[in-house]
Amino acid sequence: EAGIAQALRVSYYTAQNIIRQTKNFTLGEIKRAQRLLIETDTRLKKSAQNPQVLLELLVVRLSLNL
Repeated sequence: EAGIAQALRVSYYTAQNIIRQTKNFTLGEIKRAQRLLIETDTRLKKSAQNPQVLLELLVVRLSLNL
């Protein structure tokens, strides 16, 4: 856990919380969330779309598994 904390540049306590929370998700769910985050990040940087709308859409897609 100390190595994870160092790699993520967070406190040991924060790393423990992250590790504990990851047990609530499957690897597939984590990969999907990461893909949606990357997709949204790209759209925020490269499009003229409203950033608030893009972020709200991300939250909806993450919560509804769309």
